[in-house]
Amino acid sequence: MAEDITGQQTRLRLLDAGLAVFSEVGYHGATIREIAGRAGTNIAAISYHFGGKDGLYAEVVRSAFAEAAGDSPNSVNGAETPDDELRRFVRALVCGANDDTLDLQRARLLAWDRLERASHALTRPSGQAPLVSAASRVVGDVLGPDAARGELSMLGVWLVGQCLAFQQVRHLLPEREAQAIADPKVRDAIAEVVYWLARAGLAAYRGGPEAALDGARLAV
Repeated sequence: MAEDITGQQTRLRLLDAGLAVFSEVGYHGATIREIAGRAGTNIAAISYHFGGKDGLYAEVVRSAFAEAAGDSPNSVNGAETPDDELRRFVRALVCGANDDTLDLQRARLLAWDRLERASHALTRPSGQAPLVSAASRVVGDVLGPDAARGELSMLGVWLVGQCLAFQQVRHLLPEREAQAIADPKVRDAIAEVVYWLARAGLAAYRGGPEAALDGARLAV
């Protein structure tokens, strides 16, 4: 039992260290030596728990966005309407955790992933896939069974971008507004607006402009 607990603690430390390092320097800039050092363990532990750097990266991204991807114990299974599912997904990404450092790391992690894709540095599995796949599932539930796989993938990427926009452009905002985003009440308001805009956009895409207008002018 003690060995199981110790192993789980090591795994969690590696995930925390991996998130920190990958968000700072990207996948290709990160070394397993640096990650193991920050986690206070050895390189062999990465292979033991994750099978290597690729496995660690994929699990870091999956766990960083677990709630949005539907893997959180807080997720409601089987009782959600498509609109409920959309709202939960949006809130998980916009509101994130109360830890502002974690939100910044998540935003940087996705930014590095996109940058390395754009430069064709695709020598490792896509760590972002679980998040985009979850977004595509949410969009598919909203649009219904007639939506094609290709359009669901594109709309899934669009939905993720809408949710993470405020985190990724915070440095472009005036200091007062940038600091305000850290306030949970402000995040709640932003999440509600993003939800209504996403709902309106998907309703219009589906061909229901009357549904798209309902609630889209929500005031913050």
